[in-house]
Amino acid sequence: DTCGSIRIPSAFNALVGLRPTQGLVSRRGIVPLSHTQDIGGPLARTVTDLAIALDVSVGYDSEDAVTSVLRDMPVPKFQASLDKNALRGARIGLFLPYFRDTDAEIADTVRAAIAAMRAQGATVVDVPMAEFDTLMANTSVINLETKFDLIDYLRTIPNAPVKSLRDILDRGLYDRQLEVRFRVIDTVLNADSEQILGGYEAFADEFATILSRQLDA
Repeated sequence: DTCGSIRIPSAFNALVGLRPTQGLVSRRGIVPLSHTQDIGGPLARTVTDLAIALDVSVGYDSEDAVTSVLRDMPVPKFQASLDKNALRGARIGLFLPYFRDTDAEIADTVRAAIAAMRAQGATVVDVPMAEFDTLMANTSVINLETKFDLIDYLRTIPNAPVKSLRDILDRGLYDRQLEVRFRVIDTVLNADSEQILGGYEAFADEFATILSRQLDA
């Protein structure tokens, strides 16, 4: 999941999908789009199945530095943490900026889920963020990172038939729907995403402040 590849098919197919927190799951072996945004995670029939999948995939991997956050920590146990009464007394924040441009039917479906949470004992708190659009503007780093992440990945593949996005373009090994995007990405001269990530970190800090206001999620 870089921009929704777990969450979107889950939504369309009545599945339970989770994009894990960066660092919980090793990305070794995943063909990269963006080392900043890529993360593997499960799609499952139920929350219990999803917890089982997390239990077998979460953990430290010496070959993926992002998982170093788990190196000296006990690995979370997701299935053992399931509790049918977990929503009783929980405070859930409803992030209002996500509802501004949302399709009415989707918004209704989400609000029905919120009503179900309330029925299970949760308190739902509206969470506004006036500066959301400013903080999130131009925070995607995919187009900056894909070209260089792909070169690094292909370098690890013995006898790889291609070595770069340029090779893929030159040999015509792409779907025509992706050609324009691939050619734009191939023009990037360096993977300097630090300035963009600085803006994202400001958003993350603001979100952490919101969560600290006695919200559970």
